[in-house]
Amino acid sequence: MSPQEAQLLEVIESHICEEEQVHLNTLRDRCEWGELSEAEYQELICYEDLLEEKRVKRLEALIQLAQIRNIDLIRLNQQIQLTSQPSHAV
Repeated sequence: MSPQEAQLLEVIESHICEEEQVHLNTLRDRCEWGELSEAEYQELICYEDLLEEKRVKRLEALIQLAQIRNIDLIRLNQQIQLTSQPSHAV
């Protein structure tokens, strides 16, 4: 594996830490019940923006890696899902 592929895989497999995921889940649950303060709501928005940015970067990295390996994006994504840890953020 080339350094470029390793770097792309690092981006693809990046996710928020478990503590942040638990906090995000709590904010999401409380938001569903209308129990968030304005500050907590803004924090939730920041988390969601961060996750969206991570999804965009992941997709860009997947596309680049698929081009390098000369395989289609669906096949590459399946291969990566088999070898990586699950991310609950997306």
